[in-house]
Amino acid sequence: MEGLDAGGAQRANPFGNKVDYMMLTHWHADHAGCETSYSRREERDGDDWFVSGFAETCDFIDFGKAFDRCWPDLNDPFPLKDRACREVSQISRMYRYLERHKGLKVEKFRVGARDQVVLLKDPGAFSDFQVCNICGNGKILMRDGSIRNLYEGIFTPNHASGWRNENGMSCGMILSYGAFRLYMAGDFQDFWQRADGSRFEVEDALGEQLDQVDVAKVNHHGSASMTETLVRALAAKVWVSCIFAKHCNDLGTLRRLSSRKLYPGERVICPTAFPAERMETANAEGLHDVVQESLDCGHVVLNVPAGGRDYTVSYLTAQDESMTVRSVMRFKSHAAPR
Repeated sequence: MEGLDAGGAQRANPFGNKVDYMMLTHWHADHAGCETSYSRREERDGDDWFVSGFAETCDFIDFGKAFDRCWPDLNDPFPLKDRACREVSQISRMYRYLERHKGLKVEKFRVGARDQVVLLKDPGAFSDFQVCNICGNGKILMRDGSIRNLYEGIFTPNHASGWRNENGMSCGMILSYGAFRLYMAGDFQDFWQRADGSRFEVEDALGEQLDQVDVAKVNHHGSASMTETLVRALAAKVWVSCIFAKHCNDLGTLRRLSSRKLYPGERVICPTAFPAERMETANAEGLHDVVQESLDCGHVVLNVPAGGRDYTVSYLTAQDESMTVRSVMRFKSHAAPR
């Protein structure tokens, strides 16, 4: 999934290079790789192969099954077209190669499903574990169990390129384990103007259907994301933000995540990287009590013991390959008995 490091997975995974599932939340280059940013270029099956993103990870990790928002239908719900970095060509090439040579099974992500991501080892011993698919391909799961298409009737070209915002197609899920709940939805973020001039936010629509969680992966790297409605609904104690550029974790997003007006109680914001100048900005806003310093760059590791009544969030160094634990924070799950 997002942020997967092949070397780290091999070191931490008790099954070595075998991983049961992978999921591509949406077709953007920073999540899956592209043809213009790669470590090397080679020929495989008589075609150019760009070792980039997931294509590089898959040289080291064998995945049993993959979930994708639309594969193999690249016209669902709108035609996918290459942009300058040609990520559609890259991702398609990767899937075809892995299906032929590694036997990878790629399934279309099913919004509303509770049986697509399941435990494969001794599932009977963990009956209180479940993964619910809450959004994907522009659709969301409603509280009554129905599926709402957020984009129905509004497919007009986005900007001059004709490329609809792929972020709003992101796949998302709620993982439940006993009293513990985790939210993650890739880069789920998009908006447009209604006919009456008001603004429609896909994150608002999803937030109206969700309840409180313990840990949430911040949408869209903390960049122009996490509306007040969604933050208020999730009311997480821990916000994990996967960073890849300096503009991530922008000040507006940080303000919403830290606002006690949206929901009361303790919370921390855990970025995987946070440059010193960004920390200075956060401190100037008085956010130093919630934004955890990521020690320049770090792996955020979540550990939930049996029953999910409590959990820990640890920072591991990413400056070298030692995976040294730099800090540990402990929390009690919202739904745990008091």
